[in-house]
Amino acid sequence: MIFCSFDQPTKMWKVSTAAMCVTLVLLSLATEHCIGTPRITVVTQNLSWLENLVLVPSSDSMFVSELKFGRVWKIQMNSNRSYTRQLWVSSNFTRILGLTKNTAVPSMIYGVGSQGDENVVFSISTSRPNNFTIIAHTPKGRVGNGFGCHYASGKLYTASEGDFLPGTGSVYEIDPQTGKVTTISESLWAADGLWIDQDRHLLYVGQVTDSKMFIWNITSQNGAAVPKGSVETGLNSLTGLMDDFTLGFHGASIVAASWGESKIVEFTSFPSGDARQAKLGINVLVGNGTIHQPTSARWGESLDPRGAFPSTALFVTEGRAKDYLLPQEEKNSRLLRIDF
Repeated sequence: MIFCSFDQPTKMWKVSTAAMCVTLVLLSLATEHCIGTPRITVVTQNLSWLENLVLVPSSDSMFVSELKFGRVWKIQMNSNRSYTRQLWVSSNFTRILGLTKNTAVPSMIYGVGSQGDENVVFSISTSRPNNFTIIAHTPKGRVGNGFGCHYASGKLYTASEGDFLPGTGSVYEIDPQTGKVTTISESLWAADGLWIDQDRHLLYVGQVTDSKMFIWNITSQNGAAVPKGSVETGLNSLTGLMDDFTLGFHGASIVAASWGESKIVEFTSFPSGDARQAKLGINVLVGNGTIHQPTSARWGESLDPRGAFPSTALFVTEGRAKDYLLPQEEKNSRLLRIDF
């Protein structure tokens, strides 16, 4: 809302500078992706809890992790714009959670999960099924969840929910070349979603329990991640249960999966760690019973509207509660494409 006064003698609007600044921020949020009426397409369905996904535009494919079965599926867009799926990683893992990529290495993606009691970080070939390599281990009881790659350094970052108790959530940096794991934080509460702003070199980590966001600078001179603060996102701290999230192309907004309220929301990003920005509120992009318990969201990466992953399309995974509790009997989760 713009607060202004109307000067009758001169017929001129007088708009306050502060109000104009708020307006510009809101316009930036609204135009980050041209948001209109969403059109939802079911890419694939009848799967167990889907935790995460990664897009590989060079091959018109994407990969999704099926948490409780420890599997990865490859989803391919065909020439007729239909989708087919292929079981890509089908053995050796107890759980698979986060997936990510390094755009400089299109021949592989990365994943985090567990093999029995061991928590592992691994690479997966994008051309050969069931071809993976363990590259690192995270500490016992600290399986990775949210997962990302800092393209400039090639370092990987993962968030762990820990024991879902305050002070047991963790964030780790992994060097995929050496397998070295460096602890960034061990004081969070159910650290879950993770995304990296590649332009500003900022690491975002969300707490699923209260939907709070933490930010680090990951390009300090000594190589250490420097905390920039924490902010409230505007989601309900009790019912929102913010899962994974993504940034828009220009870093002006964050689009997040609210698992607890079954909706996709958008709010301004916080590169300065300034909580005052959260007062601008959130915008519900998708809800009203059209999606169910979303776990992650990823914007397309192509400016070609006819491409497999146009920038106006959002790809969303669902993780249905019944699938988690009864994975053998219930397979209700879907991968969705939402065009705006």
